[in-house]
Amino acid sequence: MSIHTLCEHCALPLGSWPNIRQIEGEERQFCCYGCFVGWQIGRGGGEESAAVGLLIRLGIGAFLAMNIMLFSLAIYSGGIDTSEPWLRDVIHVVLLLFATPVMIVLGGPFFVEAAQKIAQGRVNASTLIAIGSGAAYVYSVVVILSGGERVYFDTATMVLGLFTLGRYLEANGRARAMRNLEPMMSPRMTEVTLVEHGCERRRSLKRVNAGDLVRFQPGERISVDGIVVDGAGFADESWLSGESRPMEKIVGDTLLAGSINLDGIITVKALADGLDTRWVRICASLRKSLLEPTAIQTVTDRVAAYFIPGVLVVSLLTVWFWTTVGSTEQALMHGLAVLVVACPCALGLAAPLATAMALERLASVGCLLRSGDSCYRLAAVSRLALDKTGTLTFGQAEVTGILAQGISKETLMVYAAALESGSFHPLARGIVSITEQQGGTKIGQECSCHSRQRYSRQCRQSNSRGR
Repeated sequence: MSIHTLCEHCALPLGSWPNIRQIEGEERQFCCYGCFVGWQIGRGGGEESAAVGLLIRLGIGAFLAMNIMLFSLAIYSGGIDTSEPWLRDVIHVVLLLFATPVMIVLGGPFFVEAAQKIAQGRVNASTLIAIGSGAAYVYSVVVILSGGERVYFDTATMVLGLFTLGRYLEANGRARAMRNLEPMMSPRMTEVTLVEHGCERRRSLKRVNAGDLVRFQPGERISVDGIVVDGAGFADESWLSGESRPMEKIVGDTLLAGSINLDGIITVKALADGLDTRWVRICASLRKSLLEPTAIQTVTDRVAAYFIPGVLVVSLLTVWFWTTVGSTEQALMHGLAVLVVACPCALGLAAPLATAMALERLASVGCLLRSGDSCYRLAAVSRLALDKTGTLTFGQAEVTGILAQGISKETLMVYAAALESGSFHPLARGIVSITEQQGGTKIGQECSCHSRQRYSRQCRQSNSRGR
């Protein structure tokens, strides 16, 4: 059995519906989503692995938290009569057994982060989350030990679940952005065709040195900065320069890594080592920007620095006030209510959700971020200046008119599309696209071999003149 038909994780056959994933620029196949998750836990890395880790923690915590909520709802609604001390104690112990793993699995990262910030003399949203949920949990444990009636395990666990959900949405948005940009952002995984002593050999981009000759086929992404020494064709440099038109490249012209060779076989002499290119530096910058906290998260932490101390002061004053007019238990309950209600759910959910949606939307339309706060700053932009009209277009050529003599327009378009069907040039794609839309037939079915030969010479001459 071929290794390509086996699961990357369990080595079992993939079956009819394999789970195919792009991970760090490599395509990996799994027999099911569970094997994908297991592989990520054991050997994965990057944004995808972080999102999977959060999803697993969220799944475990949400399952336990929902059971806690069901028991609590039954008690609050009177569905379970807790007037019997033995029944109430049993339910409280069950809730404690459910809540403790949630505090560890979901609350652990918040408690660790809060402790680190406090050690640095700072506070953020995690500080109040840890204090609020931790206080609700500790208070409930004390109630159980003292034989009290009201516990708040549901509050402690649901707060942690909501904030973990926010972090998962953010991590998943970053992972999706990386997947959408992966074809452009995986230079380290790229293999190229080196020309050595007249022979072609496939080598990793890491092994390319300055002065090596690298050959690129039509449709292949240029992966080295260099000079064309043999061949000619057109290159798509739109993602580097914003110019939507293909640029003609002949011997002596410079080619930049990251552009796409649209047609023609081109041999390039590398001007630098394989990983010492602008493409690699841009990819590293993009990965860094996706990992950095955005400006809106920085603003959130800045607000939390003032908000959290204020909440703590109000909570302490609440406890003090109710101690003077009521019992200690009542005072602690009111102070706990202040902490729980003041948990910044908007700060913890809104900012990550907005960040995730922005990253995914920008990546889906091919927008590249140079810094994490670009989206935040873009909201304040009132004027936009563009250096060329091509930046405003879709970058896709369209047929606007057909002039035919001695032949019908439909037949002419079929012939033209058949000749251009093997080309990656934008003008060729425009001809093929309009013919498929109008005719609805597979290109080339109505074009005989004699017709192909008849028009192939004309097509080559047209290509040599740059269309």
